[in-house]
Amino acid sequence: MPMFRSISRSMVTRFVWLNPKHPIAVKDARWTLRAGLPRLLQRMSNVWTMLGYAAVIHGTLFLVSVLTYQQFTNSQASAILSALSPFLTPFGTPITAALIHSLIYWAMLIGVVNQTAVSFASEFERGSWEILRLTPFNTQELALAKAAAVGRQWWAILRALTVIRICSALIIPIAVLSQRTREITSMTLLDAASIGVFLVQPFAEGAMLIGLTIWIAALTQDRFWSRILGIGTAGVALGVLNGIGAIWLTFFSPLGSLGAMLLPLGHWTPLAATAIPPQTTGMYLMQVVVFALCVVIIPIAIGWIALKRALIRLG
Repeated sequence: MPMFRSISRSMVTRFVWLNPKHPIAVKDARWTLRAGLPRLLQRMSNVWTMLGYAAVIHGTLFLVSVLTYQQFTNSQASAILSALSPFLTPFGTPITAALIHSLIYWAMLIGVVNQTAVSFASEFERGSWEILRLTPFNTQELALAKAAAVGRQWWAILRALTVIRICSALIIPIAVLSQRTREITSMTLLDAASIGVFLVQPFAEGAMLIGLTIWIAALTQDRFWSRILGIGTAGVALGVLNGIGAIWLTFFSPLGSLGAMLLPLGHWTPLAATAIPPQTTGMYLMQVVVFALCVVIIPIAIGWIALKRALIRLG
C-alpha cells in the first residue's frame, strides 16, 4: 500500500498542470483567454447544432436547385445540377456536415496557434514571465499549465469533431462488406487501428501546433510575429505531413491519382485510406504504419521536441 500511495502521489504531482484550478490556468482563463471562442464556434461545439446547420444548408441548396432549374438552358441547368448533385441526394446532409467539419477543423488549428501565441507572447511583452518564474512553479509546469488552458478552450470543439468522426467511421463496415475481392473479408485489427489513427488525429495535430507555437513565441517574444510565424509554420508542417499521405495514396493505394486531391483535406485522408484499402494484408499493414507516423507519432514528436526547445529558451 505505501508503494501505491507514493506512485499515486508522484503521478498527481507530475500532472498537476492538468488541473483546471491550477493558479496559472485560472489566470489565463480569466485574463489572457477571457474572450473565449467566437459565438459561431461555440454553437458548433454542439453536435446536434452542427447537424442542424448541415440539414438547413442541404435543404436550401436542394430548394434553390429546384426553383432555378427552369430559369436556365439545358446546358446551364445540366452544369448546375452536376455541381450540386452531391447535395440533391439523401446523402447531402452528411456531405454538408463533412464540409462543416472541415471548416471547424481548420478554424480550430488556426485558433489554437493564435491563442497559444497570445498566451505566451503577451507574458514576454508585459515582462510578466519573469514574475511568474518567481512563483513556486518551475518553467515546465508554467508552460504546460498555460498550454493546457489553451487546450481546455478548444475541448468542446475537439469533442464535437470526435463525434462526427466516429459517425463518419461507420462507412468502414459498409466498405468492408462491399469489397469482396479484398484479401481480408471482415473487420480486422488493421481496420480498428486505422480508425483509431483517424480519431486521434485532431489531438495529435493540435498538440504539435501548441508545441511549435510556444517555441516560436519564446524565440520572437512578440504577439504579432508569434501569430504570423506560428500560422505559417503550422501550414508548412501540416502540408508536408499531408503531402506524404497523399503521395502514399497516389502510388500505393487503389485510390490512385484521386489521392492527390486529398492533399488540402488531409484530415480526411486516413478515413479514405481505410475505406478503400490495398488488396493485400502486407500493403495494408504498411499503410497503417505510414499514416500512424504521419498523423500521430511524428506530430506528437514534433510538438514535444519544440516544447523542449522552448523550455530551454525560457530557462
